[in-house]
This record gives sequence, C-alpha cells and structure tokens, in this order.
Amino acid sequence: MDDALGVLAADVVGIAADVIGSSQASAAGNSLCASPTCRAAFFDSGQSHARRWCDMNTCGNRQKKARFNASRRRTGSVRGDLRAGSAGE
Repeated sequence: MDDALGVLAADVVGIAADVIGSSQASAAGNSLCASPTCRAAFFDSGQSHARRWCDMNTCGNRQKKARFNASRRRTGSVRGDLRAGSAGE
C-alpha cells in the first residue's frame, strides 16, 4: 500500500512541477527520489533543500554503494589491496 501511495504522490508532484515550474516546486521542498528504481515523492524539510533520496537507509544507500562499486571496477582496486602487508607478498 505504501508503494502505491508513493507512486501516486510522485505523479502528483511531477504534474505540479510541470504546471508550477520545477524551480518553484523544488523551492517549496517537494522533491522526487533520485533513485531510478524508486521515484517516490517526499517533502524535503531541510534548510538547504538538498535531500536527494526519499530514505537514506534504502535508496540512498543503494545508490552510494552502486557508485562505490562502479569506481572500484573502473580503477581495478579491491579492498584487499588496501590492507597493510598485502603489497608485494
């Protein structure tokens, strides 16, 4: 049920952003989750209105972990490489 309400709220915020203008909608604190798999609507009550995800523990963590893993794949680094004594052994 919560997912259905989140989708409905995201649609409402998206329509409002189109009608009002995205700069005014985001200035009011209404935002959409930056996760491509979520896109739920939420109200950002922070002073800077810089919140990106509906919930840091789920969407934010997934996105940050994906970004971290992608950077590790690009550089070829593995966690074991950072341990003391593993170099040259």
